[in-house]
Amino acid sequence: MESWVESISWVKDNPENCSEIFIKANDHFRSSKKNGLILFDALDRVSDNWERYDLHGLLWQQLCNASGEGGDILRNYYREVMGIYPPKKDDYLTYSGLVLD
Repeated sequence: MESWVESISWVKDNPENCSEIFIKANDHFRSSKKNGLILFDALDRVSDNWERYDLHGLLWQQLCNASGEGGDILRNYYREVMGIYPPKKDDYLTYSGLVLD
C-alpha cells in the first residue's frame, strides 16, 4: 500500500481478506510453536477524536488482564523486560496508576 489512507481503506473494504491474514499468521506461529504479537501502530490516525480514548489503557486491559495462556505469556514477558510483575490492585493489573475495569 502506498499510504496510510489506502491501507485503512483496504482493511475496511476487505474484512474477510484481512481476517484471513490474521488466521494464517496465527496458524503459522502455532505450527512453529512460537508466539507472536501483532501491534497496531498509528491508532491515533484511525479516528478524528482518538483523544477521547485511552488507547494504551484499552490495549493493557485486553492484553495484560487477559485470562488464560495468552495473558500469562504477556505478563511473564512484562516481568522479564521490566524486572517486576505488572502492578496489581484488587483483581486488576494497573496501567499508569489507573485501575482498568
